[in-house]
Amino acid sequence: MSYLPKDIFAVAAAGYLTVLAVPQLAFPEMALGTWGPQARSETQSAAEEMLARTVGLCQLTLALILVVGTGTLPITADGRRPATSKPVLFISATYFAIQAFLAMLTAKNPPLGGAGHQFKASSIINGAIALFGYGSLLFNADKHNLNENSDHSKPRVGNYPFKNVESEKAKAN
Repeated sequence: MSYLPKDIFAVAAAGYLTVLAVPQLAFPEMALGTWGPQARSETQSAAEEMLARTVGLCQLTLALILVVGTGTLPITADGRRPATSKPVLFISATYFAIQAFLAMLTAKNPPLGGAGHQFKASSIINGAIALFGYGSLLFNADKHNLNENSDHSKPRVGNYPFKNVESEKAKAN
């Protein structure tokens, strides 16, 4: 079994999103406490707790869509790759690129005190995932999708400007 780059990207990105989502679902009050020393004295309202859980649920949903939409987890009996593979790859890589950009902006001016190291680490991780996603989109080696619509029964030979015996045989038939 060979692993394609898009499959590695989908599993890595889904794993990272799951690692981010599980603490937000289980302990939504912990998210505010990681922002800095002054944030630990703040209390979280019920609306903020609900929003943190909603973000965690959205990240789990995005992870599932990413794995199913790229075809890493096949949902059909015949094992065909879905047509949504490339759009899902592009959209998810763009999502991680935007997350990396926003994390770097936040790291330059961290909220509620602190040095912002957690935002720098998040920016590096999101940027690496985005780069791998764009790379797997550009250099995908999905062999069974290459020339899938071409007719292989006809020979692809011509005779210009030289005489080609195979082409003459094909024209005669």
